[in-house]
Amino acid sequence: MALDINYNEELVIDPYRHKERYLSWDKKLEGISQANETAIITYLEDIRRGLNINPKARKGKRGYQRLNSQRHRLKRICELLEANFKIIDIAPRDMEQAEALRKAIFELFDRMEEGVITKLSGKRYRGTKDYIKGFKAFWHWHMVYMKNKGNIAIPDICEYLTIKENRKPKFVYFGDTGGRSTEEGFRKLYSHAKHNYKALMAFLFDSGIRSPTELMNVKRKDLLRIKDSPYTVLHIRDETSKTFGRKIKLMLCNEILWEHIEENGIQHDEFIFKINPRVANQYLKRLGERVLGKKGITMYDFRHNSACYWAPRYKNPNSLLSRFGWKNLKMLHYYTDFLGMKDTIDEEDLILDKDMKTRIECDLNKEKSKLAMMEEQLDFLRQKMEENQRKDEFLNRLIAGMIEKGLGNEMVDLIKAEGLEQDLLKLKENHKALISFEVEGNL
Repeated sequence: MALDINYNEELVIDPYRHKERYLSWDKKLEGISQANETAIITYLEDIRRGLNINPKARKGKRGYQRLNSQRHRLKRICELLEANFKIIDIAPRDMEQAEALRKAIFELFDRMEEGVITKLSGKRYRGTKDYIKGFKAFWHWHMVYMKNKGNIAIPDICEYLTIKENRKPKFVYFGDTGGRSTEEGFRKLYSHAKHNYKALMAFLFDSGIRSPTELMNVKRKDLLRIKDSPYTVLHIRDETSKTFGRKIKLMLCNEILWEHIEENGIQHDEFIFKINPRVANQYLKRLGERVLGKKGITMYDFRHNSACYWAPRYKNPNSLLSRFGWKNLKMLHYYTDFLGMKDTIDEEDLILDKDMKTRIECDLNKEKSKLAMMEEQLDFLRQKMEENQRKDEFLNRLIAGMIEKGLGNEMVDLIKAEGLEQDLLKLKENHKALISFEVEGNL
């Protein structure tokens, strides 16, 4: 197990020794042509320093895990191209060679997918996704490299090279379809585990953390107890995460986790789980087979089962993505499909949480009350208008009758005595057809 110093001058555990393996590599690739060896080494050193990166790709240096995986995949691609298609240079500079490589690379990946070309062990490739992505990254670097070096335009021979996203992660499920749940399977494992493994297992299942990379880099200072709450916030730092740093709430493992910290006297800047991943996985494999009758359980299976546990419990998918460090919904869709959750959403699932539901219901009731009040006011105004209209009609008939009987002058005198001249003129304006008496001339 290797230790490294990050940009914050903190110790970081590298359980797979990616940096050590790359830096100790003698920069030789046996079994391939000199041209291919030179192309791969130049490419790896450039991306290690962040040079000649495709403009559409993420800028900056590539990590040592990426460097090692690219080294092995590109070497294997070169071996297969040389053996099957006599292609001895994967970084050609002229159009004719580039076209020959394009045809060969498409044929190569087709044969790998169909099982015609197999691994060195004779087994079929489970998929070509990683090899295709690796070659595309190399070719796009080559295009930029040639343009920057000699202003040579190299065509994109990967334009129609597509990646099949049909491979689903395989894992050992703690539950049984239609029977024991994920949680029940975990509890059975936990109850039969040795005491010194219980905190580790509970932490893995609760957090869904990637192991061993993220797991082994958790320090006590990355844990924060929530005031007046039994829960703890876990900070998974950027420099130790495969995707992005994040803060998640631990809901299940708090008691056993803090017992583990106190029992082992773990200090502020110390790692929480000082384990040997190989030894831990061997123990979990034996435990899983003995207790659940399932073979091959490892620490990473706890992440998959944690996703199965939390997926039905999160109302907001973005929060679930954040908890597990996923960049898109693809993995979430996989787990919901695995659990048979497709097309089972009901009305309650449309509400993010109880507080949100209460606020929405409150706002809806307020709107209903406001609408009812407006309707009452409208009815009142309508009644008033009808009453006024009836009064106007009565007065018009009364005035018309008095004028008809020759009592117009007496009516005018009465109106003047009462000071109702303007009211009469307004009434006449509103009902001209009903008043024939020329009140303007008499008033």
